[in-house]
Amino acid sequence: MLFRSTTVALHVGGDAASEMATFYKKLPDRADSPVPAYVKAALLATDFERSQALGKLLSRFESFPWGHLSMARVQRRIGRLKEAADSYRRTLELHRGLLDAYLELAETLVELAQYQEAAAAYDNYLRAVPNDRATIQAYAQVLLYRRSEEHSSELQSHSDLVCR
Repeated sequence: MLFRSTTVALHVGGDAASEMATFYKKLPDRADSPVPAYVKAALLATDFERSQALGKLLSRFESFPWGHLSMARVQRRIGRLKEAADSYRRTLELHRGLLDAYLELAETLVELAQYQEAAAAYDNYLRAVPNDRATIQAYAQVLLYRRSEEHSSELQSHSDLVCR
């Protein structure tokens, strides 16, 4: 909830964003909690800076799922899709209830043309959020594309046999 409040304040902008950023930047780091470092990482200006801060955070708090989720998002934005997929998977190993991780993993896997695994991630997400129409549509497209790929592969195999 703490991070969501920060995100909302930054989105609203103005004095709320400035006051929220100032407050969180002044939080002392704690050896027993990843939260101050996590929030400070979210306030950094660039994905490079966020990536560096999250990397440091995760070296200290390896089992902090929100850190892995944030790292996955940064990696995806900068085009490091394989690393992003791995970070989404790690997030889900640590916390199966982070539904956004299933959805974002599926989208990343589509970008990597890993349609079978993307379909599984969409399926997991839709079990929890069955009425998300946009995701249902994306899932259906992946299933259709996967089916057409299988059909093309079958046709190619058949063609190879005929040409022999």
